[in-house]
Amino acid sequence: MADELLPLLRESLTESERRHLVDMLNRVAGAHSSPSELQREAVARLKRRLLPGTSVLKTRRSGDVA
Repeated sequence: MADELLPLLRESLTESERRHLVDMLNRVAGAHSSPSELQREAVARLKRRLLPGTSVLKTRRSGDVA
């Protein structure tokens, strides 16, 4: 579903708003427990596609940056 929304998000949001969206998704994924591998990969993929040119740091299961 996120793939279908990418053009709209890129056109409608500023870079700052896109970064804020990625941050919110990370917080939601870890709201009740550490994000799952699938959640981490999905957010990282969206970040790569939504914010080209930014590096995506690997995170541990605890949510800490590796």
